[in-house]
Amino acid sequence: MECGNLKISIGCGRLRDAGFIGVDITQYIDGKGNECVDIVRDIEKHGLPFCDNSAIEIKADNILEHIGDLEFVLNECWRVLKPDGVLYGTVPTAGSNGSFRDPTHKRFFLVDTFEYFCGVSEANPELPKKPKYARYGFMPWNKIEVIRPDDNGSIKFKLSPRK
Repeated sequence: MECGNLKISIGCGRLRDAGFIGVDITQYIDGKGNECVDIVRDIEKHGLPFCDNSAIEIKADNILEHIGDLEFVLNECWRVLKPDGVLYGTVPTAGSNGSFRDPTHKRFFLVDTFEYFCGVSEANPELPKKPKYARYGFMPWNKIEVIRPDDNGSIKFKLSPRK
């Protein structure tokens, strides 16, 4: 298990981001025969193989829409991120061409979806505010920014764990 000031890219695919540990469910090979994924792991079943409070960044670029157990995966990101860490990435907007064309997508996002992870509940300040009194099991996040869809129909988001 790795600890420190980690930068992690979940669902990294063939993209190798300098300075990031790439985690994906399968190994990808580039055009030169090199492995692209540092850690092959089904994070939906086995979580992230990192210490609590060990990462300063987690990149989730076009991966959350592929996750069935979003609660578990977001809670794993929350666990691994330091209190001042950042989870950021993009998701396709519900109803966009990108949200429907990929048959491996399991969920859809709107800008308002992020309200279920952020904010403060009037009844339970330690919980996200939506739905007002229910608990879906998501650990609370602070919304740094959620940017409305761009021309590609993608929502960009930045969250930090509220610890």
